[in-house]
Amino acid sequence: MDPQGFKDIPENRIAEALFEDAEYFLKAARYYERKNQKRARTYVRASVITAFAALESLVNFYCFWIAEHGDVEPHEEAFLREKRFELAKEGYFEMRTSRFSSLEQKVRFLHWWSKNIPIPKRSAAWSAFIEATKLRNSLVHPRPGHISYSGQTVTAAKSCLIAVFKVAQMFGWPAQEIH
Repeated sequence: MDPQGFKDIPENRIAEALFEDAEYFLKAARYYERKNQKRARTYVRASVITAFAALESLVNFYCFWIAEHGDVEPHEEAFLREKRFELAKEGYFEMRTSRFSSLEQKVRFLHWWSKNIPIPKRSAAWSAFIEATKLRNSLVHPRPGHISYSGQTVTAAKSCLIAVFKVAQMFGWPAQEIH
C-alpha cells in the first residue's frame, strides 16, 4: 500500500486534508494554552477527533481499495466491506448484512495483510495508539460520571497526533514531524 500512488484519488486527499487540519488545531490549542484554557481544550478536542477521522478515512479507503483490487479471500473481502459472510439457505456462502469493525481491528488486519506479520503488541507506536484511542473514546463516547477535562491537554493532543501518524506510517504514509 503506497499512499503516494493514491495521492491523486479524491478519497485519499481528504485524509491528507484532515491530517493537516489536526495539526492546525494542535497549533491553535498551543496558542491558547496559557491565554484561555476553555478555548485551548476546544482545539485539543478538535485536534484529537480530526486526527482519528483522518486515520479512519485513510484506513477505510485502503479497505475499499483492497476489497476492489486486492487478492483477498472471500472472508477477507467481507471484513473489508464490513459485511457478514454467511451460509445462505441454499447452501452457498454470501456476503450479507452490515457488520461493524473497529478502527483498531481494521488497522490490525491491514498490517497483517500488507506485511504478513502482526503488529508487535509491545511496540511503542502501538501502545501509544491504544492510549490515544482511549483519549479519543473519552471524548466521543463519554460515560456519565467519568467526564474529565484534566486529560484534554496540548501534551495529550500532541501525543495523540504522533501516535496516529505513526500508525498511518505503518502503511507507507509519509512521516510527519509534529511540533
